[in-house]
This record gives sequence, structure tokens and C-alpha cells, in this order.
Amino acid sequence: MTKKSSFLTLILFMVVTGLVVAGGCMGEEKTVQPDENAPAPEETVSADSVDYADAYNWLSLPSVEKEVDVFYVYPTVSANESGSMAISDDEDRALAQGILASQASVFESDANVFAPYYRQMTTNVDMSQGGLATDTKEFKQGAVDVQDAFNYYIDN
Repeated sequence: MTKKSSFLTLILFMVVTGLVVAGGCMGEEKTVQPDENAPAPEETVSADSVDYADAYNWLSLPSVEKEVDVFYVYPTVSANESGSMAISDDEDRALAQGILASQASVFESDANVFAPYYRQMTTNVDMSQGGLATDTKEFKQGAVDVQDAFNYYIDN
């Protein structure tokens, strides 16, 4: 990476880190409840973590051809009944692909857009007991996935 793209990557990292810290997710122990809709352990996704070395787990994993990288995290698209997006579900993947095309495509002419699939909190998380969405295990699981994907991006 050039100095300019390294600087921009650092800025993006600081923004993402700030959002995660503001959400109260950093420093939390990685405890993830198994998702009843999750694939079997021999598949790409395990109950503990997502393997971001596997291109299947990336919504967008371009070859690096431009000076600037964008690490894009799509908003909530899933309504999975479990409360967490099953990243192997074709319907949820199609929703994420659509939102990438409508939102992040604006960057594609000038930047390499990296976007992981992640087990995001869905619109079906039970919030009837009150509290903050950022305190739910489903939100924290998604935040850990994004953090893991970002770490993989930085390392590779």
C-alpha cells in the first residue's frame, strides 16, 4: 500500500474501532451462542468464528488495483428468526449483495471495496425486555465477526 492508502486505511480503522467501542463491544469475551440455523461444523462457518481466509465469507474481496481501500460493513439486512444472520443463507446473502450494490458501489471506481459477510444482529432480536441493542449477544457476535474480518484484512 502507498502512504496515502495506508493513511486512509488507518482513518477507516479508527472510525470502525470508534463505532465498536461506542457500542460497548471491545474487550468483551467472545462467547457466541450456537445459531440453530448455522451450518454444520465441517462447513465454512463454525459456532465460534468465521474463517475470513475463505473467500466465501466475503461479500466483496477484490484484487488490489487502486490506491485506496474501503472496508464496508453493510447495515442490517436480515430478518432471520434466530436473531443472527446466517451467512450461508442464500436469501440473506442476496440481501447483502443488493445493499452493497446500492450503497458501496459509489466507491468502486476509485477504491478497492472490501466487505465481509458477518453474523449481524437481525430485525428479529427480542428486545421486549428493554435495554440496548448493543448489549445483546447477537450484536456482540456480529461486532466480533466484523473485528475478525478487519483484522484479517489488515494482516493480508
